[in-house]
Amino acid sequence: MNDRDRQSLLDIINSANLATDYLAGTTRDEFLTDRILQDAIVRRIEVAGEAARRLSDAARNELDDINWPKVVGMRNIMIHQYDRVNFRLVWETATEMLPELARKLETYLEA
Repeated sequence: MNDRDRQSLLDIINSANLATDYLAGTTRDEFLTDRILQDAIVRRIEVAGEAARRLSDAARNELDDINWPKVVGMRNIMIHQYDRVNFRLVWETATEMLPELARKLETYLEA
């Protein structure tokens, strides 16, 4: 793995962990009414997706158990369809997908 790929994976992990930290102690209903928190989580998804988009094909192939098109696709929705963001989906992404993704990438980098 090259240095750029490693940095991109670290960026994904960092964004996922920040999103988890931001949401600590927050309920879904609280999130759905807090625009500042929504903006923060959307930004973390954007950064994670952009870092995923920058990964080389070799890195994506090595981590083929991760649905990279889905990760990048969420970023694209946040960026290009900002006026139609489904915050229930953002909540699910931030509380389910991102923590799992961070765990997989941390395990991979520790190996």
